[in-house]
Amino acid sequence: MFALKAGILTHRTDTSWTGSSYSFIDKTMQEFLAAYHIACNLPVIDDIIYFYLKRNKSSYLDISKVFIFLCGMNIFAANKLSGLMNECDVAHSKCSSEDSREFQSIIESGIKEAAANRQDGSGLKLSHFYITAKNMRELHRIWSTNTSNVLTLHFKIFVGDPEFCILSSHGPSKPEFCYELNLSLCHKL
Repeated sequence: MFALKAGILTHRTDTSWTGSSYSFIDKTMQEFLAAYHIACNLPVIDDIIYFYLKRNKSSYLDISKVFIFLCGMNIFAANKLSGLMNECDVAHSKCSSEDSREFQSIIESGIKEAAANRQDGSGLKLSHFYITAKNMRELHRIWSTNTSNVLTLHFKIFVGDPEFCILSSHGPSKPEFCYELNLSLCHKL
């Protein structure tokens, strides 16, 4: 009754099949509550979500908003879920690199959500890196925890980009931001 009065749920009377139904007024609220449930009940990841992700190749993309909310609530649960989602992405990436880019975008959003909510201990999983000057900072944050998982590394950086820097032994000035990617631990690359 509280959810109905608060406007979280809506009640509809339908005489065609069951008589009545309850549904969330907005999908975002449903996704938030699902993330809260997962954050408070970690076994759900192994018991239910694992089987959900195995049913459909791209289902890991369907739970993106739940995952992002989870990053802000419980980073340890998010780390575990990202591992399952990454496995699905690796298996599915043989068919679609576009989905891998979308998955990376989800991980980047998760990193931002975790940082905004002061969730420390991020160990989100990512195996396919698509690096541009704009996302280099977020991806550098998870590079060190994923070097042994990296399968592909794509750079798309333009020399004229104001956020791009080249280290040169001939140049007198050092760039404001510089990121080093150690490839020696990338045994699957």
